[in-house]
Amino acid sequence: MTGISITLIIISFVSYIPVWSENIITIIPGSSKYDTKNPFSVTRFFNTSFFLISPNQNITFHNEDKVGHYIFIINQKRPEIKIDSGLIEPKKSFSIILHETGIYNYSSPIYSHMK
Repeated sequence: MTGISITLIIISFVSYIPVWSENIITIIPGSSKYDTKNPFSVTRFFNTSFFLISPNQNITFHNEDKVGHYIFIINQKRPEIKIDSGLIEPKKSFSIILHETGIYNYSSPIYSHMK
């Protein structure tokens, strides 16, 4: 089974702010325990696969897993733009404001299946 692609999309013309405008991306409990040989293993690692937001909005990654996680955020158009969350301990969060319009992928450098 291949990894799941996770994408964060920032578009500059969005004026509608949806109910989920808090922009919280949750790391799902059990995300670190993916087992490629077990068909019942966790297959989702984040609560969403993409977000539509306006530039300069806050994005928060909240860790609901029992272990710490790192998140890398990379702009698809400008891969030199890489953001490292640092360690996000269980029940803790990492927040960032993304200023540039674009498509951002997020993944875990420790758990390669989390992408």
